[in-house]
Amino acid sequence: MKGRNDWEAAKIEAEQEAGLVGTVGKEPCGSFIYWKRQAEHFDLVEVCVYPLHVNATLPTWKEIGQRQVRWVLPADAALVVEEPGLCSLLQGMKR
Repeated sequence: MKGRNDWEAAKIEAEQEAGLVGTVGKEPCGSFIYWKRQAEHFDLVEVCVYPLHVNATLPTWKEIGQRQVRWVLPADAALVVEEPGLCSLLQGMKR
């Protein structure tokens, strides 16, 4: 997001994509690379992952119809994500 620090953008994304509100860490806990599908091509994208201490969940949020939100342990999430880099990052996380 232009004009925002990466950690600020991560906080906004968490609210828009999952309805999560909380305090975000200013240092990434990891990163991964994946190919993002665009209309006519793919872009190689590096994603920095920031920790979020969740204080509340919103009853509604911007992308509520596009997502399913479930609370799971990182090791369980690693079993279902499609991106290999994200899978590795999740497997290395502690609860």
